[in-house]
Amino acid sequence: MEKGQHLQFPATVKRTNRGLHVGFVPIPAKAFVEPFVHETLANHANLERTEVFYPWEKLAAYHSVTVGAKPAGIIMHAARVGSTLQIACLRCSKGLTAYSEPTVINDLLHGLLIPAQTRAWRAEMVAALRFIVDLIGQHASGPFVLKLRSWNSLFAPLISDAFPMTPWAFAVRSPVEVGVSIERKPPTWMRTFTDADNPFLPFAAAHGDPRSHETYFAGMFASFCDAIGDIDKRLGRLIRYEDLPNAVWESVCPHFGILLDVNEINLMKSVALYDAKLGGLFVPDAQPKQAAASAALRGAASQIAEPALRRLEAKFLEETAPRTDYEQHYCLSHQT
Repeated sequence: MEKGQHLQFPATVKRTNRGLHVGFVPIPAKAFVEPFVHETLANHANLERTEVFYPWEKLAAYHSVTVGAKPAGIIMHAARVGSTLQIACLRCSKGLTAYSEPTVINDLLHGLLIPAQTRAWRAEMVAALRFIVDLIGQHASGPFVLKLRSWNSLFAPLISDAFPMTPWAFAVRSPVEVGVSIERKPPTWMRTFTDADNPFLPFAAAHGDPRSHETYFAGMFASFCDAIGDIDKRLGRLIRYEDLPNAVWESVCPHFGILLDVNEINLMKSVALYDAKLGGLFVPDAQPKQAAASAALRGAASQIAEPALRRLEAKFLEETAPRTDYEQHYCLSHQT
């Protein structure tokens, strides 16, 4: 990459048979303070964008795991489980840049939802992911963490192949409570429920008949858990909603090799008092959501989602994690 171009943030990516077209915007790393990257991009929509073409030949070097910047950690989640709160807290760590659901990664993975494209270029995806994350790392110019979108978890094995030495966390919550949140504010994969060409349908259908909203949701939740269950748990942490916010500084940060001082932890505690998405004081909502759940949602959660979560929890218990060499991970994660 040309000298100084790391100041540009990779905002868009488009794949062609010849390579990747990446669109950059001049937004400094310190400007990424909104809950999601797309909000930061929207707030800077008036800035001129520059497109650079990278042929596949240029990305060949990224087939090697040693090439490119690596994140300190990757956060995956099952949607509406407190992952945005984790990002808000992580931003209290000095010198760390936290990117919440980068659209460029989402765009890359979305191509894999189309079977024809999956067959055509899945072999190239590992190199493409490493390349795009390297661009993000150069933009950060220091330690950085990525939080992905919920449906990106479906491709956890591919993400793990791309970053086999990178610590990761998977955030979960009671499927009943998640289901109520999903009904109130559907994410991308739920909004496509009635689409004739819904690309997520096969993932939901893998766990039964997804014709109702409730069974479709439960099937997707189960597929998230199953995908996470297919990767090496020794580099992972299961972060339960009920353990937040303490889990951020007690589990996530040590696992990601992020050293905190007392002031940073106190700042995280202060940040956690507020709603990470909406602002205002945070009001616990577990009991109201349990009370609001329909019988249909409870049934789907009990039959499909909760067993998948229990299977995942059992796999974490089975794969006893050895002491992780955090210093080694830290060095690998912060190459620029």
